[in-house]
Amino acid sequence: MKIYIHNNLYIVIYLLMTFCIISCSKDDEPVPAEILKSNAKQITSFVFLLTDNPINVNVVATIDEENKTIVATMPVGTDVTGLLPEIKTSTLATVNPDTAKDFTNPVEYIVTAEDGSEAIYTVTINVLLSQRQVLQAILDANPASSLDWDLQTTTDLGDLNGVVTNTESEIIELSINSSNISELPPEIGFLKKLNFLDVSSNTITVLPNEMTLLSNLSELRLRRNHIEALPLEIGKLAKLEKLNISQNKLTLLSPEIGKLNKLTMLNAGNNSLTILPNEIGQLINLEELYLEDNILTSFPEEFGQLTNISKLRIGGDTFSAFPLEILQLTKLEELGIYATRINALPPEIGTLSNLTSLELIGNEQLTAIPPEIGFLSSLKKLSYYDLFEISTLPQSVCNLITYNGLGIFYSPIPGSEYHYCETVSPKDVLISIYTANPGNTLEWSVDNYPEVTFHTNGNPKTITMNNKSITRIPDNIDQLTGLESLNVNSNNLEVIPSSIGNMNTLGALTLANNQLSTVPSELGQLTGLALLSLTNNPISSIPAEVCDLQTSNGGILTILTDSGEGCN
Repeated sequence: MKIYIHNNLYIVIYLLMTFCIISCSKDDEPVPAEILKSNAKQITSFVFLLTDNPINVNVVATIDEENKTIVATMPVGTDVTGLLPEIKTSTLATVNPDTAKDFTNPVEYIVTAEDGSEAIYTVTINVLLSQRQVLQAILDANPASSLDWDLQTTTDLGDLNGVVTNTESEIIELSINSSNISELPPEIGFLKKLNFLDVSSNTITVLPNEMTLLSNLSELRLRRNHIEALPLEIGKLAKLEKLNISQNKLTLLSPEIGKLNKLTMLNAGNNSLTILPNEIGQLINLEELYLEDNILTSFPEEFGQLTNISKLRIGGDTFSAFPLEILQLTKLEELGIYATRINALPPEIGTLSNLTSLELIGNEQLTAIPPEIGFLSSLKKLSYYDLFEISTLPQSVCNLITYNGLGIFYSPIPGSEYHYCETVSPKDVLISIYTANPGNTLEWSVDNYPEVTFHTNGNPKTITMNNKSITRIPDNIDQLTGLESLNVNSNNLEVIPSSIGNMNTLGALTLANNQLSTVPSELGQLTGLALLSLTNNPISSIPAEVCDLQTSNGGILTILTDSGEGCN
């Protein structure tokens, strides 16, 4: 019996100690997560329902969470003095106020999280202006303008001067050029359907940022104002195709301009631009670019990416070297270089094979025209006014007058008789051959003539143009005074120029498989000629002067002809 009581006492003591340990342990545990209070305090939705407000559509506001701002745009004519939004917030958060408010001015909304922390949102309500109200805002901002709009009595806005509307009476074109306009009001941004805007020849100095809301604008003319900078967000005009900002006071173009990837024409001439942004290379659809009369010194490397440009004008006396990036513009058709200090054009200009017009006006330090221009078989116009140092042109260029109808416009040296071409270089003659045969398959370029071998002095020694679609040998071929062999087999020659008779170094002349019907008697002057190949040509007879070469001077000449066509 005593033993039993003793054992039960130990059990009771053990149970009491265990209970105490467990109780202490629970006091040390952290508070369970489910009893922590939330600090979430966001406005997740802000909507004006048509059922709660004097509007005919639901209006969903835009929330900028980073800046804690909310903006909504109401339909035209909305009374904003008592609007009630439907607001959704983070779970367990509350918002104040929660009643209808007057939004004439921005209103602050305080969102309180469950834990008591707060966030403040500023809500701004804009009301769309009617098309008539926008025009009135333009009038109000320019009391001295010459605009003759009568907005009180004119029913159809399309009847106003310079205003074009669509079938819904929305303004799609606005021309207020030369109207003594000094300011474009912010309300201009409400012309949502506007696709053409011309405010040229006014006195505008600053453009409103709201212009970047004109998302349908395809052509913008700002020429001849006093604008010093474009809106920073100009890149938002995603549909813009033509932009004329010439004759202003711009010193730079924002990198944002690179976002105008539909732009086909950019005129930024007559400004004070000192540099072009690298992003200009992103304007891959650009076809026309005008940059004359700025203070640029060079172009960025990315300029060469503008491979769709067909018209380019550059200029300004800060240019001292020809921008080589231009040579990458392979579709270039019209190039104008005005009033620079460039003293030489690179020979590679002859690779711009699509060039039809080259204007070199006011470049007083340019002293020569490179003969490689003769490669430009599409060139129709060459102008070089005020280049008083240039008195002659390369013969290869002059040949474009004969073979391509090139028109040359120039300023002669005062008091002297002007002559187009007085000297001919070997390169002139080679380019003449190329130019005289449009459609040829020669692979000649400004520094590469694979069908020609040269003497050590750089003059051509042999020319081989077999099966190259040659139809003409130019008369100035005799200027190749060191030529020893001329091979023009398997082409479509019909005439041999008599000037070949002056080439006293010529030893071989092969003209087989052509369309020759006659041989000039002047070939009889070539006393060193050893081979004359005329096979497979419709020749009826060979002049006696040529035949005499077979017996004179040691009889070194061999004449190859078809049967019955040789010398008797």
